[in-house]
Amino acid sequence: MSKTWKWTDANFCSLPSHTTVFGSAKPQTNVYSHSKVADPGGSNKLLLASLSGKFIYIEYQKHFDNLIPTSKEIQFTYIPADAEIISLDVISRSSHRKTLIVGVTFLKVKQSEESESTTLTQYLNLYSSLQPGEECLLESVAQEVVSIELNFTPYQLTHTELIQGDCRETVFLLSGSDQCIHMYREVVCFSTIQRFPQNFGEEVAVNEMFPESTKITGCVHWLDIKYKDNFSQRLSVLGQQDGAVIVSVVDVLKSEILRTWSTMHDSPITRVKIFRLESDISPPSCLNSLQGFTPCPEDEKDKTIYDVLVLSALETSVMYSDVFNQGFTKEVTLPDSDKYDVPLCVCILDIDFDGQDEVLVGTYGQELLAYKWYDDGEYMGNENKSEHSSPSKDDPLRNRHKSMECKSSVAQDTSVISPKSKSQENITSILENLKRRGSLDRYENEEFQGQSETSKSGFRLLWKHSFPCPVMGVAKLDIVGDGMDDLIVITLNGVHIIQPDLGDIYKMCLERLQSVTKSVFPEVGKDEKYSPVKDSDQDTLIKDVIEKPVKDDINGTLIKGDDKT
Repeated sequence: MSKTWKWTDANFCSLPSHTTVFGSAKPQTNVYSHSKVADPGGSNKLLLASLSGKFIYIEYQKHFDNLIPTSKEIQFTYIPADAEIISLDVISRSSHRKTLIVGVTFLKVKQSEESESTTLTQYLNLYSSLQPGEECLLESVAQEVVSIELNFTPYQLTHTELIQGDCRETVFLLSGSDQCIHMYREVVCFSTIQRFPQNFGEEVAVNEMFPESTKITGCVHWLDIKYKDNFSQRLSVLGQQDGAVIVSVVDVLKSEILRTWSTMHDSPITRVKIFRLESDISPPSCLNSLQGFTPCPEDEKDKTIYDVLVLSALETSVMYSDVFNQGFTKEVTLPDSDKYDVPLCVCILDIDFDGQDEVLVGTYGQELLAYKWYDDGEYMGNENKSEHSSPSKDDPLRNRHKSMECKSSVAQDTSVISPKSKSQENITSILENLKRRGSLDRYENEEFQGQSETSKSGFRLLWKHSFPCPVMGVAKLDIVGDGMDDLIVITLNGVHIIQPDLGDIYKMCLERLQSVTKSVFPEVGKDEKYSPVKDSDQDTLIKDVIEKPVKDDINGTLIKGDDKT
């Protein structure tokens, strides 16, 4: 019997609106204007900016016995009211200290005093705080800035590791319309962040540290970097406006390009992503003694196969397999990925909990597409479906996205306003509502078109889901803090937080723990109290967990189970 997994569109937070001379205007974001914020304390947040210069961060906070999503607007200094945000990125840890460093690029229109003509100027603002105890508070970070005027139009702002001998630090990389990659590094100088190199026009230092930047032949829309073999080698992928995709393998210690490949697409590249289909999580060493379990040999651990996914504006999305060794020779397409307008973003996430990641593609046509890889002869129909759960037609929360019931209302005093959402409800009452309704309506699972049981290995469209706005970004992030990755979908006007079903996860964990226990201790299987979990017992098991107090590992206090959800 095939297993069905449910994901619930639990919460929605909209961007704050802004006022113009024509009245209130709807906020909008783009593919570059959001970033994860990993607090050194262990919590995760999402920082999001609208094109009009409004910044909010989203997180989950405890409120009595519930976890509620909250959003708060942050005022970043030295960003004019008429500025247009292009991109942002956050470095959550520094080589010199634990802190947050926020980078923001924006455009500003200057009116000439002598004539009615206007000029466009570009800036990069770097924010950080050295106030004791406030290095990781976004409110404090947003008040200290170093502003750099740019002589090019900025595109993607990202960060990566810079390796120089035994030293390792995190640097910003910024692509621009001048067909170059610019690097900014942190130095402790007068409690600020200084740009590097000091002479901004000097690109020699950047080319020496990142020699793959010399292969650029056009404007870079997206850059992705992955290190391997204990940071001795680097895999870099560049996607350009002219459709070119360039892959380079670099010897980090010698700063030399070992291999490079390039290919051309017929439309601009919107996204490139280095990833692995297999999970990076290694099984615990205690499983090495199980019968039939073969641990990975030491010499095989560094022979990781990396694939590259390429999204282009007018073509079907393509995965190039094992690019580290074979370049662009092995090509696999994602069927129907070009039928829903321009694909803009991608996320790699195991949505059916089978140890193999799936590929999620967001499009400007308001669709989120989920693709699963099937080996030759493995596909046998609609197996292991992963579904989204949405409120039923009679549920008053069904149209919450259109009515903006969950939108962020930010007061002038920037106090935290908690959006109303389903996650504020008590888990027990949710189960009772599910019983009354029978079950939740689920997002439609599309049939696999053009594929047969004897088809070759490749990607199959697992499901698709429509959103009310174009999808600008997709990311995985444990924003709730329960140890499970949530799916964060950024649309043109806000953020959807999609979470796996609590009952399904609890049941899966219990069954897998029982399976491992029986393998290690066969006598356990003879005890009836360790029998597999039945579907009819699922609600009872969840209630037992909720009602049974558990010990908080952080502060040692006793809290209820629903505080952990």
